[in-house]
Amino acid sequence: MASVAAALSKAHYSQSLVLGQTVNARNLLYYVRDQKAQTARYDSVELRDIVEKSTEWASGTQFGYIYQHQNIENNINLSVGTVESGMGGENEFDPLDTLWIISIPEKQHLQLRVYVRSHVASEGQISSLLEDLCQMIENFSASPDQPLCSLIGA
Repeated sequence: MASVAAALSKAHYSQSLVLGQTVNARNLLYYVRDQKAQTARYDSVELRDIVEKSTEWASGTQFGYIYQHQNIENNINLSVGTVESGMGGENEFDPLDTLWIISIPEKQHLQLRVYVRSHVASEGQISSLLEDLCQMIENFSASPDQPLCSLIGA
């Protein structure tokens, strides 16, 4: 700081300078980054690793359908002073021969995503599945105390 003051004083031919100290969040950001890096390998675990290491299912077990509910909002906002920032996650994965249905809560609704290869299900089949799923969600939400069989027409 002293060398900067001396250089500026010389450059401006003045001994009267006002220098203000600013504080940045660099150390905090380094801390957050390091903490994230330490836990990143646990953020996402491949399904095959779960099957092989945490279940009694045979190695290579395949699933026709997988439903995953994410119980937190997908986009998280962070404010530091007047600066706004956001954090979101988007995992890219290959659905293989499995139909994945993922639900993600939003502020006023539930987002549904379907991931599937075209040889597993057609666009028409997926549209029909999503219509049925949305109708079931509405039925269950409107009548949570009703027996399941009365809501699905069984």
